[in-house]
Amino acid sequence: MIRNILITNQNETLLYLRNDIKKFTDHHEKMTNFFQKFFHKVKEINVVVLAYKCAMEPAELPEALQDPKVATILLSELKKDMPALVFQWNDAGFNDVPNMPNCRNGIPGQTKAALIANLVANRAVNWDDTIFTFPNGTAIGIWDPPSGRSS
Repeated sequence: MIRNILITNQNETLLYLRNDIKKFTDHHEKMTNFFQKFFHKVKEINVVVLAYKCAMEPAELPEALQDPKVATILLSELKKDMPALVFQWNDAGFNDVPNMPNCRNGIPGQTKAALIANLVANRAVNWDDTIFTFPNGTAIGIWDPPSGRSS
């Protein structure tokens, strides 16, 4: 008889613990969603701040700069006299010649990967293959793209 009471109490305890765990999990999920929405809004605000610093409206910014992720990186990483290049890649432009895939205008060596490697080799810091920052104006000034002059 005592054994049955203990088992019943254990089951009640387990049920009680399961309910507590479920409540905690639900609360954790709600808080996670709240913080995700909060950080997304902060990133959206960064687009507005970037536009203000450029003396433009957010809708007037180039499409690549309207990306909240790009705006956040630019605002947090760029310092005075630290130039940057922002690329809005057009992958179709690297595949415009069917028999030379991934090469710009079908020219061997003119690939997105080659351009990125060249930027990094010339002291640029790669931020997600979109933003490339240079330590100073001289570094970006002496950078020579691998394809030479654009055609």
